[in-house]
Amino acid sequence: MLEINATEKISGAGQYFTPRVLINVMVKLMQPTLDDVIVDPTAGTGGFLISSHHYIETHNDIMALDEKAYDNYQHHTFYGMEFIPDTRRLAMMNLMLHNLCRG
Repeated sequence: MLEINATEKISGAGQYFTPRVLINVMVKLMQPTLDDVIVDPTAGTGGFLISSHHYIETHNDIMALDEKAYDNYQHHTFYGMEFIPDTRRLAMMNLMLHNLCRG
């Protein structure tokens, strides 16, 4: 739904949204850990960041982290940039829904 909404604009600036299946395969091959910093310079609607977050949470007990480690995970692990303002808004909403940002 987010992808369809983002591509409905006439001025899409040549945007291409990577299929979720491909994103998940890339993340599975990358095998991100709690020690990694995940950066997506073309975040789109945030799919790569969300998939990486899901992978890390699946392979680690995030709730068992101490306060400092949890704060580091929440504020210093995931970074994304998006050029198109409407797509950026969609990404922020999507990331909020997946507990990756607070607006």
